[in-house]
Amino acid sequence: MLKFAFLGVYGYTPYHHDGKRIFVPHMMGWQDFKKRLNFSKFTYCYRCGLPQDKLYCPSAHPDLSLGDKGKKKCPLEDFSVLFMWFIWHDENWWTRAVAAFPQLHFSMNAQAFGDWEKAGDSLHSFYNGLEMVLWFFSERDLEKRQT
Repeated sequence: MLKFAFLGVYGYTPYHHDGKRIFVPHMMGWQDFKKRLNFSKFTYCYRCGLPQDKLYCPSAHPDLSLGDKGKKKCPLEDFSVLFMWFIWHDENWWTRAVAAFPQLHFSMNAQAFGDWEKAGDSLHSFYNGLEMVLWFFSERDLEKRQT
């Protein structure tokens, strides 16, 4: 999924160069970051971070509410967390995110960013991290329409 973000934003992928895989230093640590995002049962999918409510659950997401724990795979695994990590590590997108979300600041460490990401869930909004992912796609869509 992160490859998609780089392709969509920059027109290239950092994972391959001249047919060889390259190391992307800031990609280290996202798995630990993901572990900080824990949700109440059947609110958000632990694997992808998207809502499980029937009203908001993407059609590509399997119904996991039947208790078939471990039997169904999430086709969108790591979707949200990788975009959150990408935004936090990309200078352009992080600057825009700080402007769009007043609680964010440039000197946030992983702990503070993770605490912010998982907060904010209410009747009127998703958790902050998912709101930021939705904001990212909205901004990308707006940019595409303006060009």
